[in-house]
Amino acid sequence: MLFSNRHVLTGSYHNLFRTYARGSSEAKMWEARPQEPHSLLRTRRVCGGAGARAQRGRRPQNNDDELAADALDFNRKILHVAWHPKDNIIALAATNNLYIFSDK
Repeated sequence: MLFSNRHVLTGSYHNLFRTYARGSSEAKMWEARPQEPHSLLRTRRVCGGAGARAQRGRRPQNNDDELAADALDFNRKILHVAWHPKDNIIALAATNNLYIFSDK
């Protein structure tokens, strides 16, 4: 995704960050975490806790893409974000780490 006036990037707790397309309510959530070089960044989804799933009659799933709301670590947070003005590169400053993501 190339930086432009059409997109917004924001940080959150548990080293999660979101990208939004302006004029749309659609958002993608990602987690900044150490990973192998050249691997794809996977989206994440925060869902209700295990109790909330049980109340709705759903079976708990072993899905790495889902993160229970009661499992969020509020000590891990994205403090600063920067989007390169011309290339598909973003930099995220977390509590003790700097993450740089590129589409290359």
